[in-house]
Amino acid sequence: MDSYIWIGLAWAAAFVVSAVPAFMPPLWLVLTAFRTGADLPLLPVTIGAAVSGTFGRLALAGASNQLRHRLPLGTQRDVRALGHWFARRNRVKWLFVAGYCSGPFPGSVLFIAAGAGKIRLAPLAVTYALCRMVSDTFWVWTASRIVTTAQDVFTGSYLDWKAVLAELAGAVSILVLFKLPWARWLDDEE
Repeated sequence: MDSYIWIGLAWAAAFVVSAVPAFMPPLWLVLTAFRTGADLPLLPVTIGAAVSGTFGRLALAGASNQLRHRLPLGTQRDVRALGHWFARRNRVKWLFVAGYCSGPFPGSVLFIAAGAGKIRLAPLAVTYALCRMVSDTFWVWTASRIVTTAQDVFTGSYLDWKAVLAELAGAVSILVLFKLPWARWLDDEE
């Protein structure tokens, strides 16, 4: 298959992996499989995937915005409080967001909270995309030096109990986000 088609498939996979809230492999892992399996160039894969993955995260935020009315009233109040708190923060919040997006944390939690809390998505998306361009490029480059086939990428990740535990922790973090008493902790009374 032509390299351009493989790159397009990698970008499409980045969108799908990023739009699903839980139980998906880290994007850099998927990109490593594409790069290793199809011998693709690093930067077109990772930079394009960061952009398409950001659109996937925006779709996730949009879905959580649409579904927030189905949450219990107390949870709706807590998520609104989180959004208000975030809106009142200045530049420091962007340092937090950049650190969070660059780290090993599940980005889905950030975009679910942004959608449900009605946080402005444009600056969040730009920050996320830029951070993912850098961090995914680093991780894909590093991992592709270690593994030799696309199968090696997933075999080492999903047959290891620590990787399965990390996926479960990511799913639990989404549930915890909606169970914490944000309105009380942030003193957000409307």
